[in-house]
Amino acid sequence: MKTLKTKNNGLIRTGLCSIKRVFVVSAITALMAVAAQAQVTYNPVFSNAWVVTAGNFPDLTNRVDATGTTSRGVGISPVTTNVLFTSTYANTNGGSGHVATLSFASGSNYLVQLSGTNVASGTCIMMNVRVADDGFVYACNRADASPSAFKIYRWKNETDITTNPIVVFSKVINSTPDFAMRLGDHMDVRGSGINTEIVVVGSSGSTANVSTNFLVFRPTDASCTSFTNFSILVPGNTASAVVSANGVTFEGTNNAIYVQDGSNPTKVRRISYNPATMTASCNRTNTTDSDKCRALKYYASTNGVEMLACVQYSTTAAAAQIARVFRLQTSPTAAMPSVLNSNFPAPYTGSQNGNGLAQVDAKNGYFVFGAPGYGLTFFSVDYTTTAPPSVSASSSGSPVIVGYPVTFTATAGGSTPLSYQWYFNTNTLIVGATTNFYTIASFEATNAGVYTLITTNLYGKATNSLTITTLPNGSSALMTNLWSLAPGSRDYLANDNSQRGLAYDPVTKVLVLVSTSSTNGVHLLDAATGADVGELDVSGIAGGNRLLNMAGVSDDGNIYVGNLITSASDSFNIYHWTTTNAAIAQAYPPSAGLPGLGRIGDTMAVRGSGNDIEILCSFRSGTNVALFTTTDSGASFTFNQISVTNLPADAVANGFAGLGLAFGPTNSFYAKSAGFQMRQVVYKNIVANVGEGEVINTYPIPNSEAPIGVDNSNGFVAAIGVTENPQNLAVYDLFAPGGPALSNLSDREFFPVNNVNAGGTGSVAVDVNGGRMFALDSNNGIIALTYAGRPFITANGASQQVVAWATSASGLQSTTNLTVPFVDVLGATSPYTNTTDNVKFFRLKK
Repeated sequence: MKTLKTKNNGLIRTGLCSIKRVFVVSAITALMAVAAQAQVTYNPVFSNAWVVTAGNFPDLTNRVDATGTTSRGVGISPVTTNVLFTSTYANTNGGSGHVATLSFASGSNYLVQLSGTNVASGTCIMMNVRVADDGFVYACNRADASPSAFKIYRWKNETDITTNPIVVFSKVINSTPDFAMRLGDHMDVRGSGINTEIVVVGSSGSTANVSTNFLVFRPTDASCTSFTNFSILVPGNTASAVVSANGVTFEGTNNAIYVQDGSNPTKVRRISYNPATMTASCNRTNTTDSDKCRALKYYASTNGVEMLACVQYSTTAAAAQIARVFRLQTSPTAAMPSVLNSNFPAPYTGSQNGNGLAQVDAKNGYFVFGAPGYGLTFFSVDYTTTAPPSVSASSSGSPVIVGYPVTFTATAGGSTPLSYQWYFNTNTLIVGATTNFYTIASFEATNAGVYTLITTNLYGKATNSLTITTLPNGSSALMTNLWSLAPGSRDYLANDNSQRGLAYDPVTKVLVLVSTSSTNGVHLLDAATGADVGELDVSGIAGGNRLLNMAGVSDDGNIYVGNLITSASDSFNIYHWTTTNAAIAQAYPPSAGLPGLGRIGDTMAVRGSGNDIEILCSFRSGTNVALFTTTDSGASFTFNQISVTNLPADAVANGFAGLGLAFGPTNSFYAKSAGFQMRQVVYKNIVANVGEGEVINTYPIPNSEAPIGVDNSNGFVAAIGVTENPQNLAVYDLFAPGGPALSNLSDREFFPVNNVNAGGTGSVAVDVNGGRMFALDSNNGIIALTYAGRPFITANGASQQVVAWATSASGLQSTTNLTVPFVDVLGATSPYTNTTDNVKFFRLKK
């Protein structure tokens, strides 16, 4: 028998030999992209927003008296970001100690002085100030020894000048073992309401009141009118290594504080504590670059930068105090690098910080630093980044069809400037390929391989590789383009993954297109031209992840459209129209129910007529498919579960038939999904709505192809290359030895555009009699193709040639010699018997 392809899209069979095309194809591998992950370093950058020098306000004095007549404490409100300071001088609102509020926008804007009534007692009657998250203002005194009492005051907010402060805590020093120490040198506050916490430390004075503990204060009621205290021993503390007056701060919302080591002020210790048992442990000791740092404030930015702020003091008259910020390191013992080192503003007229006092607070991206006699300095913080490069590369599709362009594009990050260099097969430098994209105008089999991009900057390099394979072009004269529709040519045909179902109606000769773009609709197109000819009634549709998804038409013109459900709790619907102008009905209503088998509706195949109509739908994963059968000529259907028993494990887990399904001959079907080869399954032994399925053939159609359609009469299988470049419809020879495979590729046709098909969805519909094939590729439009079909030649009892063909729209041609033209066999219909004596060659033409 002799075989020959012709431009008339036919196949000639006679004689005793065969001629076959052979394609050499590279191995198919998956796209691989492993992006280097850049570790971004955020670098804090401080800007001095404003300064208020000592003496600028009467109560922000430059005096540093032995009696404590000074301005010592500072704080920032988390509610308004306004700045507060404490003072024991020039009070005008009751009492001898008070809190004043400045506008954060300009320190020269003195807002209010809070009431000082009830503020009394202590070695220093007003020492520290902080604002809780609810806006309550807390301040404390400093008490050194009996009969002095340690006190904590509370104001309702930072601008109320009439309400007197409440004393929420008061206890005489040395009255109990917990208070046998100097208290109030440093304080920090966090939380709000009943969750407010205050931490206080003191200093080592004499041996009798060495401060080896820190105290945590908590309210006894939600209105925060009274506090109780808990004393916690700092682990490892002795009389020579104590929590000194140098500073204390909470670590954000963690049950931990930072304190300075009394025996070595360059060391800052992190103390975590158990709020239930009131026990503590030291799990970090970092160092600063100066033993003159006083006061501590922990600050963590939203990008993860952790810092400790303090003031570096000097006891020399008219010498600058220094605002300092250190950055915490990953290592629990590392030195902390300095990220801010800024002198307090001059002048320092007559100032001398003889006691080495200072305070700092930080909230909302701002820091305030204060020192007695030196005023206030206020900073904002921003961040720059330094990062080694990161790169993630992709191609415009893989595998690549031979002869078509491909572009590799990389998305790179990291600190600029970035440099690029592409390599082929790991280490062959591609000259001139020094940008973040690389294009090959015509990709050939020799171009298949590994493409590597190395991206560099001042902080390192990142490497990313793509393995690109090829598929044969395969374009031939088998299929001829009849018409096509690109995305955007119709309102229901958009580039949005919303068109998935397509079927052919052999009675009315229209295409049935399902779309949810713009609105849910079932659209009718003239199969010969693609022109709109109407829409189906879709009133009352409801249920599922997609109300309408896939379509199928029986041989007698019954139209069926299914929804898509993604969980077993949804209702699967199959809608039914007897004709293109009929009202919608339900062939499988929700009341019929489905067993809890999960997602169904990504595929649909329909065949037969009358009581022999069958509808086949696959579940997205697992081994089951749903076969719906009828006893009332397609008006209603019964669900039958077909369980396929001999699938490999990966096909079970990921859905061997999830995106491609078509009926085969007799009781069989073909199944395909992205990532799997095509399988032919027979179903049998259906008893009590349960049947068996068995894989009888596996065909090596590429994993990059999914939705399928089959012409069983002519032996063609068409598969949409949903992850190929460009998007295309591959047609394989089902009757070739070994079945459909790349070596038996008959044709490849291309869609109007080459967009990404995000869901890997689409449909292939076949008109066998008319010799037409239609393919819908989601986001890439529709192509309509014609083909002549395949003639089959047998011999009858008289040794005459009998030529039969299923594609009635095709005409038969013959010739006595391949060197002379083919001519039409006038009036020939299938089957045609050749009664002449001379040997003839036959072909079909469209």
